[in-house]
Parts: sequence; C-alpha cells; structure tokens
Amino acid sequence: QAMSQYQVEIPQDFFLSAHSLLEILSIAVSALIFFVAFGASDTERSLRVTLLGCFFLAAALLDAVHLLSYPGMPDLITPNSADKMIWFWLAARISAALGLMSYALLDKDRPADSRTRGILLVATLMLFLLVFVALLRYEPALPVMHVPGEGLTPLKIALEWLIVGMLLLTAVALHGRRHRVSDYHTGTLILAVLLMAAGELFFTVYVQVSSTANVMGHVYKVVAYYYLYRAIFAETVRRPFLRAAELNRDLERQRDLVTGMLNTAPVIILLLATDGRIRHVNPYFERLTGFSLNELQGRDWFEAMLPERDHARIRELFARASVGQPARGNVNPIVTKGGEERDIEWHDQLMRDANGDVQGLLVIGLDVTERRLAQERAEMLQRLTDNSPQPIGWATPDGTVRYLNASLRNLLAVPDGAEPGQFHVRDFYDEAGFAELESHIESEVLIKGQWQGEFYLRALDGRRLATIHNRYCLRDSQEEIVAMANLVTDLTELQRIQKASDESESRYRLLYELSNDGIIYADAQSTGFVAANPRFAEMVGYPESYVPRLSVSDIHPKDSLPWVLEQVRALAEGSLQVARDVPVLRRDGSVFYADINASRVSLNGRSLLLGTFRDVTQRKREAELVQEMNRELEARVRERTGEMLAAKEEAERSNQAKTEFLSRMSHELRTPLNAILGFCQLIESEPDHPLSELQEDNLREILQAGKHLLALVNEVLDLAALEKGGLTIRLKPVAVVPVVEACIRQIQPLAAKRKISVGCAAGSACSVIADQTRLREVLLNLLSNAVKYNRDGGGIEARCEPVGVDRVRIEVQDTGQGIEPEAIARLFRPFERLESPYEGIEGTGIGLALTRELVRLMDGDIGVASTPGVGSTFWFELPRAGGDPADDAFEHPAPS
Repeated sequence: QAMSQYQVEIPQDFFLSAHSLLEILSIAVSALIFFVAFGASDTERSLRVTLLGCFFLAAALLDAVHLLSYPGMPDLITPNSADKMIWFWLAARISAALGLMSYALLDKDRPADSRTRGILLVATLMLFLLVFVALLRYEPALPVMHVPGEGLTPLKIALEWLIVGMLLLTAVALHGRRHRVSDYHTGTLILAVLLMAAGELFFTVYVQVSSTANVMGHVYKVVAYYYLYRAIFAETVRRPFLRAAELNRDLERQRDLVTGMLNTAPVIILLLATDGRIRHVNPYFERLTGFSLNELQGRDWFEAMLPERDHARIRELFARASVGQPARGNVNPIVTKGGEERDIEWHDQLMRDANGDVQGLLVIGLDVTERRLAQERAEMLQRLTDNSPQPIGWATPDGTVRYLNASLRNLLAVPDGAEPGQFHVRDFYDEAGFAELESHIESEVLIKGQWQGEFYLRALDGRRLATIHNRYCLRDSQEEIVAMANLVTDLTELQRIQKASDESESRYRLLYELSNDGIIYADAQSTGFVAANPRFAEMVGYPESYVPRLSVSDIHPKDSLPWVLEQVRALAEGSLQVARDVPVLRRDGSVFYADINASRVSLNGRSLLLGTFRDVTQRKREAELVQEMNRELEARVRERTGEMLAAKEEAERSNQAKTEFLSRMSHELRTPLNAILGFCQLIESEPDHPLSELQEDNLREILQAGKHLLALVNEVLDLAALEKGGLTIRLKPVAVVPVVEACIRQIQPLAAKRKISVGCAAGSACSVIADQTRLREVLLNLLSNAVKYNRDGGGIEARCEPVGVDRVRIEVQDTGQGIEPEAIARLFRPFERLESPYEGIEGTGIGLALTRELVRLMDGDIGVASTPGVGSTFWFELPRAGGDPADDAFEHPAPS
C-alpha cells in the first residue's frame, strides 16, 4: 500500500502492447537458449547444458501461456484473470531459476547422450502439459494472488522472494565455481542472474496489474535475458572460430616441413639465421629485388635490404620474433638493387629442429606496393567523391541505394546516421517520375552506358527539386552491371537565382523609370546618347524619343563644354567618377546645375558611359547666399575683433595703473602708520608718566586698529608684488606639523574669545617642499578665516595627509554657515567679499586671493568644499618632500 503512491497506472491498451512486446522478446531468448543447448557439438553435450535448455523451453512455453492469460487478452480456454496469469508467471520464473541452478551446481563433465537428452525433452513437455492443465482446471481453487485495489497477497510476495533466493544462490554458485563452469562467459551470466533477481523485486510491490512497477519488472527481465543471450548463444557461436584459430597455429608449425615447396610461390620466402643474416631467398624474391641468392647469402638482412630509417624498428620486431613472438601483417619497405622501395607485408615463423631448438626465422612476404597505390588512389577518389559539391550517388541494378555523398544527402534531406541501404531509388521520385526514369534506363542507360536529362527529385522533407540527371552504368571486369551511378545538378538554386535576377531587373527598370535623378547612357567613343529615362528628358526639356539624337556637346554651355569634354575623356580612361555643380543647358536656352555621377559600363560587348544627373540648382543658389553671408560675417568679426583688442589694451593699462596706485598708496600709508604705532608703543612703555585706565584702553584700541591697518597694507603690497612678479619664494623641505601648531597657538586667543575649539590631526610624516614663511602665512590666513566665519562655540580642525606618492594635502575644516555653490567661484577674486550672516567682520577681500597665488608659487593647488549650514573645508596641496626636512634652501622667483 505504501508503494502505491510511487506507482503510476498505465492505460490498459498501452500496457498490453508493451507487456506483449517484452514477453515476446523473453520468449524468443528462451527459445534460443533451448536450441543452443540441443544444438551443441558432441564434446559439449553435458547434462547441465541439456537441463538448462529444457528448463528454458518450459519457461518459454509458460511465458507464452502467461502472455495469453493476461486480463484484456482473449480468454485462453478459461476466463483470463490476474490470478491465472500470475500462476503461469510464477511457474515460468521457477522453471528458469531451476535451469540456471542446475547449470551452476551440476558437474560440467557429466555427459548426456542422445537417449538422455530425448528423455529430458519429453519429460519437459509432459511437465509443461501437466502444469498447464492443472492450472487451467484448478485455478479457481488455488490461493488468491492479487486483490484488485489492494495489491499482492503475502503468498504471492513470498513465492517471488523464493525465486529471488534461488537466483541469488545461483549467482553465488556460479562465482564460486567460475573456473569449472566455463562453457560460457561466467561474468556475463552472473550479471544476467542478478538482473533477473532485481526484476523479481518489482513483482512484489505493484498494486495494480497495469502499473509502472509491473512494466519495470518486465524491462529488467528482458535486459537480463539479453545478457543470457550474450553469455550462452553468442559465446557458443564464437567458440568454433577460436578452435579454428588454434588449428591454424598447428598448421603454421607444420609449415616448416614444406619450405622447399614454397620456392615456386609468388610470394617472398626468406630464411634468416638467428643473428639476422640471410640464409635463403626464393626465386620470386630474386626477380622482385634484382639480387641473386649468391649476392645476398650471408649478408646482414637489415643493412642489405632495409632503408636506414627502419633499422631500429625491424631489429626490435626480429628480436621479439626470435623469442617466440612472431610478427603478423607488419608492412615495411625493402630497397631493390635499382634503389626502388617496395612495400612488403611480412609474416614470420620460428624454424626449429627435431629437438625443438630455434634454427632461424622463416619470413613470408607479400608485395603490396601496387595494392597500396591502388588503395591510396581509391581512398583519394572516395574522398573527392565524399567532399564533392556535386551531388553523387549510386544504387544496385534492383534500385537499392548503396551510396550518397554529403552533397546529395543534404539535397535529399537524408537524416544523419541513416544508412543508404535502407532506401530505394523510388523513395526519391513520385510515381510518374520513377516510371519515366526506368524507361530511360532500359532504353538508353543499359544500351549506351549513360544518359542525361532533367528530372524532379522528391526530398525526404517533401521538397520537389528540379535537377539534371547524369546516369552511368558501372560494370565489373566481366562487364556485368554492378551499379547505376547518378551525378545530380540542382537546378532549384539556378531557378531561384534566375527568378532573383528577373526581380532585380524589374526593380532596376522601375527605379530607372521612376527615379528623381536623370539617367543617361552615352557611347564611350562618340559621346552620343543611347538612351535616357523620362526624368532626364524632363530636365533638359526634350521629348524622350528625341534624346538619342543628342550628344554631350548639346547639353552644356559653350564656355564650360571644353572642361566637360575633358572630363568625359578622363572617364573613358576610368579616372573620373563624380563632378559637382556642372552647368547643363536646357532646350529653351536656360541653364541649371547638376551633380553628375558617372561610370564606365559594358553592355553586350559595347562600351558605354553611364551618368546620373541630380538637379542642385537650388543648393548652389543657397551655397552662394551662404558665401555672401559668410563674407559679411567675417567683415563684422574683423571689426568686432579690433574693438575687443582696443578694449583689452585699455583694460591692461587700467590694471597696470591700479597696481601702481596700490603699491604707491600702500607705501605712503605704511610710513605714517609705522610712526603712529611707534609713538603709541613709546607712550605705552613710558614709566615716568603712567596713563589712566581710560587712556590705556584708548591706546590699545589705537594700536589694534593700526596693526590691523598695517596688515591690510602689507596684503595689498604682497598682492601688488605678486602681480608684478617681484615676490621671491624660498623652497625647501618643511615639516608641516610644527608650522600648523605654531599657527594654531597664534590664533588661539582669538578663538578662545568665541569659545571655538581648534585641533590638529596632522601626522608627523607630513613634509612638503615650500617656503616656510609663506606656508605659515597661508595657514594663518585660512585659520583666521575659519575663526572669523565660524559660529560661537564651533570647532576648527587642521589635517594633513599624503595624496598619491608625490603630494601632500593640508585641510582646514570649520563648522561655520558654509558657502553657497554659486558663490564659490568668487572666493579667490581680489577685493571681492561674499555676503556673510556674521556682521562686522573686517577685511578687504584680498586674503584668499593672496593665499591662492602663494600656493601656486609653491607649485601647489588650492580649493574648497562647502555645505551650506554645515561648514567649509579649505584645502591646498603641495609637493611632498622626499626625506626628512633639510636646512638647505634654494631661491624660487615668482613668475613675471
């Protein structure tokens, strides 16, 4: 019941067909085993072989009754039922198992004479009749074997397991007695027994009779019977050939006694001593090689007759033959007296005396040179035929197809792997075509030897193929017809090409008639027109029928005609293809312009010039208008360029004046500023006249304002010096960390007032090539801006890290309000200050501009990344120092 969910019930009609086929196969093999056992030679007629045949005869008969007793088959005497067919099945399986057990357990040498074999055969038939009658008569009284819908009964399953046990016992017995049970191939026989046992297991689990388990059991049974056939029938047929080979070896040993008789045979007879020297050759050898026996006797065979390239290989074969391993069918050449090489197929045999001692080697050779050449020619012809693009095939005189080359197979849609012999010539023709073909064969091919004609072939995929047949008679040496060869030419492709050509011509004619371009044919020598399409006639204003009266000279103005005729001559020599904007004269005297594509063609042996005319008058007018507009535009551009150059010169003069003004003004401002700051410092440090608290506050304000103004003046001076190229930079290796820390200490008081934290994340390995003073100035500018534009309680962090292998990036990050993206481009412009949410921040807007120029002078780059509302990160990159910072420095003047 549990196994029923893994089984599939098969439709009754299909199951009966499959079951009948499988049972018929097993019945056939059982019958073959019986006939082999009873047809064995006298020396092999043993009791166990006879019993094997008798039991399998009974199994075959019982399987036949079992097949006829299946439900769904016509009733056999009594009504068919599942129990009826199962009882006959079990009887057949027990008979087969008993036959195999008797073969495995009985003594091999126990004979079985004709009388014993007859008695056993009669007993087998009587026993079958007894079982047959008993089961038919008492089947209703026998125990139930199958309950519909529930499956097999325990008795049925137990009997199946009994059969499995008998088969397994047989396999064990065969394996244990494999050296004595040697009539047949024991390994294959054991495999067959095990497969039978495996098949019986399927008959213990099925629920419905027509189920997959039942079918699988029968499949295993058929496979097992196949291996029984391999082990018994095929092995018995092969054994006589093995005995014949043994007899041939006996005959070869006797051949030594008749060596002298073979001297007249048309084969090479060669007798070699054990050391490889020639002792004797027959007359045929002398005629073939040109050497006499006297010339060869006593000479070394290998040196005298073999090409040097074969010495080592043949000596090895000779050595093996000398110890009883003769060569059979070895082919190697010998060299004749005239230097020619002849291919010889060799067979050798040891020569022994009466005591069995080896006296030499008898070698028989067959000249296969002509056979090899003929075989090579045949193979070459076969390859040519196989690979020929010409479809080729032949058939026997009765119409059986024997050969189809690849081209013909493809043409006829013959499937891969299909053998030609399974087809008849009529398979490739319709009825009327085949009848006509036979009439031509009888009336012409058989009489004249060949015939050619058009025929329709019918491919296997249904296509109807127009072909040309070339039929030939192939005859043997007695002039008997052995085959009819057929060389086929496929006209289908030619017809397709012709149809395509007609369609192409039709399309060309349509294109010629309806083309928007004029098309003209002219004689290459006279330049007279031959034909033109309607569009060309319309373009020149002549009727189409009048065009052939014209020539090249009639359709071009006189002033351009010499040039046109020169181009035509060049075209006749094959050098001109395209001419543009060619003037063409109409019949009414007006002129239009055309692009002409010309080529030289040959039609029916006549050399013609083909030209296509495309009216480009409008394009030429537009091109002339564009040229005129270009000239006007160029004039305006020149005028505008002059104005721009003048404006540029004026701007440069203004910029120079600005720079000089700033420089002079800054110098003039710094002198009184220094005086103010100096006197303030004197007042502040006068001990004899101390100041009041209010005076000290006012003095500090004056000093702070003066220092701030002086810093602004210095920035202006530095910017002016940069613009003039007068600022000198001293580059040397500089450690970044100390400079950063010094700058942080300098701005720390300013940051502390607003509770802004300042940190440094620079690594000690950061060293750059820079001017230390200018580097400090750059850092101070960025850090002071980070303080000025930060929020109260914010933070500033300076970082330094390598970028790649040769750069170092220094960053200053703040937590201010950030910069809008559209304002970043204005950051580094002199005297430009961005709007800030912080009011009252002092500055001129030149700090970042000065910082950018200083970084560039030190071969660096500067930039900013900012997020509004989050903060900004100003960065600059400088060249990385190769080692530790050094004290040596070098001058690096600012560029002018």
